[in-house]
Amino acid sequence: MSSRQPARGAGAERSNARGRGFVWLASYPKSGNTWLRALLANVLASSDKAVPLNVLPFRMAVQSPLFGELAGVAVEDCTGDEIDSLVPAFLRMHLAKWPQAGRHRLLYRKVHCAYVANRAGEALYPDDVTAGAVYIVRNPLDVAVAWANHNGEASCAKSIKRLNDTCATLGGPDTKQRRQRLLDWSSNVRSWCATPFPVLVLRYEDMLADTVAELRRLVRFLRLEDVSEAQLSRAVAHSSFANLRRMEERDGFGEKLWPNPGFFFHEGRAGRWRQHLSASQVREVASMHWATMEAFGYDPQAALGDGANSRMDIEVPL
Repeated sequence: MSSRQPARGAGAERSNARGRGFVWLASYPKSGNTWLRALLANVLASSDKAVPLNVLPFRMAVQSPLFGELAGVAVEDCTGDEIDSLVPAFLRMHLAKWPQAGRHRLLYRKVHCAYVANRAGEALYPDDVTAGAVYIVRNPLDVAVAWANHNGEASCAKSIKRLNDTCATLGGPDTKQRRQRLLDWSSNVRSWCATPFPVLVLRYEDMLADTVAELRRLVRFLRLEDVSEAQLSRAVAHSSFANLRRMEERDGFGEKLWPNPGFFFHEGRAGRWRQHLSASQVREVASMHWATMEAFGYDPQAALGDGANSRMDIEVPL
């Protein structure tokens, strides 16, 4: 199996985005979603200047004031289940008000929620309003480290517990975000690879290795035929980790919700788990997510060898 493409049935690229509708920029948290938004925003802006970090577009649809305007209810007055019951109708109304010509045929929105249904059995992200989805997958061992850093946690124990929680949620009544049903890492990944609409899967590690090539795959999936190689290269330069970090140091980043004194853009490299996770922590993640890690080119058995002084025996799920 190629490391660039997941196994068939595990979420391989399925055609290109449809002609009009929402494009969900989906990922488990701390997998590169904000970087993807910066890359896409700079492609579409096609400017000699980078899109400022604090006006980065494509935020979560239900976080916008438009939700209250169209749904007729304030997010803060609703429970998570009540919001979920309103989301499909809100998205249909939202799309109906959107322009239908040129590049505006697609409406991009960030998503961390798994591809799930509400209590009425209706998908939160309905097929009839969706042009497609772009899903970024990242090695869960590195996700654990990045999320611990994001939350200002000295240990990765809590982030690993979240990765393995089959009922995990993000946000809620006491936060600035609506509740999102993350589920565990594997369930989140696989849910977006089993949708009825076209999906492009991008591996974070491949994006690091050859950003221009992966961005080229993205614009092809989105049918942005008029994007030149020069535009791609410029967007990659504008969205480099170093440039995003410089903008954050200079202007801050309003989407950083936690009171962590560190930066949102911390290091952004692959393989940090080798310096931060113990052998038992590697085992804890690998034992839960073995099949999904293998399907997307992350070798859990090799990780066990890398993460320990001696090889550990582990029960491999079939």
